[in-house]
Amino acid sequence: CEKGIYHIAGEYRGGTIPQGFTLVQVPAARWAKFKCTGPVPSAIQAMNSAIYKNWLATNGTYDLDGTFDIEWYSSELSMSDLNYRSEIWLPVRERS
Repeated sequence: CEKGIYHIAGEYRGGTIPQGFTLVQVPAARWAKFKCTGPVPSAIQAMNSAIYKNWLATNGTYDLDGTFDIEWYSSELSMSDLNYRSEIWLPVRERS
């Protein structure tokens, strides 16, 4: 995956890939997963700020490992609902 490229994706279950689509394999990794609750984009933005301003600097165990990160969005509620669920997944490695 090229740095700075944003993909909208779903699980590939085999079959023909439609014209204009690209199959991208997510690399195996250890993932730090952060749950977000609340309307998008504000909940995602707030969690990203917390991750980069606080968690990465203070967790003491993990560093980022790679450039591929994932944002997961639930299909259960409206994205503007106060209880909407989303997640941020970041590949990490243990500090040496």
